[in-house]
Amino acid sequence: MALGYIFGSLYQGDFPAQQRRHWLLGIGLGATFLFILLRGFNLYGEPPPWQTQDSFVFSLMSFLNTTKYPSSLHFLLMTMGPALIFLAVIEPLEIDLPKPVITFGKVPFFFYVIHLYVIHALAMLLLVYEGRDWHQYILSARAIMSGTLRSFGLSLGAVYVIWILLIAFLYPLCKWYQSYRENHPAKWWLRYL
Repeated sequence: MALGYIFGSLYQGDFPAQQRRHWLLGIGLGATFLFILLRGFNLYGEPPPWQTQDSFVFSLMSFLNTTKYPSSLHFLLMTMGPALIFLAVIEPLEIDLPKPVITFGKVPFFFYVIHLYVIHALAMLLLVYEGRDWHQYILSARAIMSGTLRSFGLSLGAVYVIWILLIAFLYPLCKWYQSYRENHPAKWWLRYL
């Protein structure tokens, strides 16, 4: 998130587009190269090392298996590097993005906070539907270590369906918030959510 605020300065009106693309491409290539170098030699940045597996696909999966929570240096490099390269490459194309993409892009932190609560509530409802105690999903070290949630979950297909429905459900709320924020510029705290 901090990097988002920093890179936001590259998109201010007075910043030259050519220089922005140069910065994005340079930093993106550097981050990607650094990831390949550090991960390839199992150097600093990721606690579990990658290992050669029986097949190329599994070796590649081991190589890309980095720690997201808390984010390891390798995870940040392998996700941010290609994303910055992508931004540098698509900017000259001047693609008109669909309105929902623009809306979510203008209120990302608001969407992030709201979606966490909605997903958590849905998980608690699923527990009740399965005849379990909804208190099991009030996460604590004791609850996580107990193993009571090992058998809890949905198939990957169901997760994708819920994801699409969640995006559709939260879009009007994000659109409303975007409009509210734009119509109330005097409320300084709205810029941060």
